Amino acid sequence: MAHSALGDGPVLDQSIIYGAVFMRGQPDAISKSFINCSSSDVEEICRELAVHHNKELSLLEHEGGYYFLVCASATGITYIAVGTHSENKTGDLKTLRSFLESMRSKFETAYGAQIRGEAPTSQLVGRGYAEFDRVIKEVGQDAIAKNPRHATEKLVDHVMDVMIENIEKVLERHTKIEIICEDANSLRQESMKFHKVATEAKKRMCWKNYKCWIYIALAALVVLLVILMIACSPDFSKCK
Repeated sequence: MAHSALGDGPVLDQSIIYGAVFMRGQPDAISKSFINCSSSDVEEICRELAVHHNKELSLLEHEGGYYFLVCASATGITYIAVGTHSENKTGDLKTLRSFLESMRSKFETAYGAQIRGEAPTSQLVGRGYAEFDRVIKEVGQDAIAKNPRHATEKLVDHVMDVMIENIEKVLERHTKIEIICEDANSLRQESMKFHKVATEAKKRMCWKNYKCWIYIALAALVVLLVILMIACSPDFSKCK
């Protein structure tokens, strides 16, 4: 069955995007849920597959970048899981099949008695099982989380976060070091200025001290001269 490319834009880089449960041959889903993103084209293709496919298990690869895994059970219920293409085709298909099997198991566990008690009829149509939508979404998210590719991407994201955090810490420390260096340089300049001022002050004090001793010496000489002039007469005739 050929389909045109999907027109809702690029899909998210996840292995599962949609799951649905149909009554075989009916276009309206009993229960459905988008896991990561929504696409009206995906939903329309699933409607068409539910009507025309009756094989126990079929895999269709869509040119728009999707895998459609269809399972028509013996009880008349059709399960469809939709996933995206990636480089790890085997891993994605394994995850998609795990999602479909888990969705089928949980649905049959919850509603198996009703299904086995009567052949699927129109009473299953009309969103009577809408409460199962949440279960489909949870099962899909759990299958994605267990996908090795998803775990690797999560680990890579964690490593990148740690690297970014370390780089930020290094830059922060570098900034602090620059601030400390600037403070140290400023302190060194202030210290040099203080040393220069202190040296000049010391020189001025020494010069003042020298002048003081000179004045004292001159005063002592004058006093001595006066004493000699008094004792020996001004012409020093008494001291000859």
